[in-house]
Amino acid sequence: MTNLIKFGTFTVLFIFAGILCVSAAAQKGITKKDWAFKSNHGTLLISAITSLNESGKREITLNITPSIYGSWTVTEEATALSRVLDELPKAGYDIRNLASIRLRMGERDAQQMIATQAALSRAWRIALKSKSTSDTDPAMVALINQSNAYDDWNNIFNQRGLELKAIGVENVELEAFSKSGATCPTGGNCDKLLVPADAYVQMTVSHLILQ
Repeated sequence: MTNLIKFGTFTVLFIFAGILCVSAAAQKGITKKDWAFKSNHGTLLISAITSLNESGKREITLNITPSIYGSWTVTEEATALSRVLDELPKAGYDIRNLASIRLRMGERDAQQMIATQAALSRAWRIALKSKSTSDTDPAMVALINQSNAYDDWNNIFNQRGLELKAIGVENVELEAFSKSGATCPTGGNCDKLLVPADAYVQMTVSHLILQ
């Protein structure tokens, strides 16, 4: 069943028919459900993939995929994610089983916040000098978390007793700070600085510990 719903400034297309993977996938307990959110700058596909981990516990991974790279902002994606989190229980998914999010870092607003953090980070400069992904990848993960680039996402998860944290990156691409569109922060050294421009990012979903 497909429903069209006006949501904010864009139209949300919900694909309520869950996709049950058959044959080998079904035997492993893998299921997949898609939500497609449409706006005037393309479609955002959010897929919930359920599988069993090594201990037999059911886990849910959310894949975030825009149809046009760089066309959505973190804030727009947060609105879509909030709708998905509301719909998951109605579709038979327990949000307590959410384990991770996978995305390609294409949001320009996130890239600019991360670039600003890089300009202030001595650890990032040291990692760049090594020219080794074993140094730059963990340094980029730290930049993502320290910059609060995905705070709009984290806020909607916090409202549901969950929190997000970047734990890994792959296929990192760099660009000159001058091309990022970010403003060089006070105390930052942006001259000839390379900053993250693209990467595949994995975030973990965990339960908030109430103080």
